[in-house]
Amino acid sequence: SIHTETFWLRSWKRFDQIDTILKDVEQSCRAENCDVVVAGGDFNTLTPSSVLKIDNKFSRIGFERATKGAGSCLKSPLIDAILDHIYIRGTNVKGSGKVTTNSSSDHYPLWVDIEFLKDDKSIK
Repeated sequence: SIHTETFWLRSWKRFDQIDTILKDVEQSCRAENCDVVVAGGDFNTLTPSSVLKIDNKFSRIGFERATKGAGSCLKSPLIDAILDHIYIRGTNVKGSGKVTTNSSSDHYPLWVDIEFLKDDKSIK
């Protein structure tokens, strides 16, 4: 589960947090020979350009944003930003969305239905 710093921190520092996470994922997967990776959380991407930048960082190492069509998960009439994302690698997306009946957070939870590939050897 990922939660980058809020928008009060400069965006380049949040992007640096993502770079650190992705570097760790790559090192861990090389060491443990993992085929499937799911990474998700609150990325605090307030602008479409910040979403695109995060998407590009993940796609460079084989991830896709599984929740691309889920829309904004923030419960705010004032801010319409896509802050939360789930990225996957090594699986296929069968469906995704958000749970709008939740009242325990200021964000609606995201969900993803994934299909494991037949030749998966490990799940991390």
